[in-house]
Amino acid sequence: MIPQRSFAAFLLLSLLTCGIYGIVFFCRWTRENNHLCQGDGWESPGFPAVLLLSVLTLGIYGLYWCWRMGNRLQENAVRYQLQLSTGGGAVLLWMTLGSLCLFGLGFLVGLFLLVHGQNRLAAAYNQYAAALTRPAAQG
Repeated sequence: MIPQRSFAAFLLLSLLTCGIYGIVFFCRWTRENNHLCQGDGWESPGFPAVLLLSVLTLGIYGLYWCWRMGNRLQENAVRYQLQLSTGGGAVLLWMTLGSLCLFGLGFLVGLFLLVHGQNRLAAAYNQYAAALTRPAAQG
């Protein structure tokens, strides 16, 4: 079972722990994303690697990773009979242009889109997994 992640709890706990919870949150989120999207031909590196590559590339890799994860969620939604209207392009636009126009809040909107998209896939995955584990109806 893949848990639903609360974006509000993520924000609050990240603020209270000076960002440490945010790192833990996205380590788990990335692992769960790889599980949900398994077999699509692309596996995200662990979040510590993403964080390191983002620092080394002055944030460029982090933006690429968020764009790729948004597209990955949108592409794999079909597997769960879902349609996500926001993909990597919307995430990237919010994180870049939205941040410039909204005093940095656009970045949070982009993160929300990623968390919300994965929550939708996780709910569908959990329903499917529960249906597989139910005993067959006896007639």
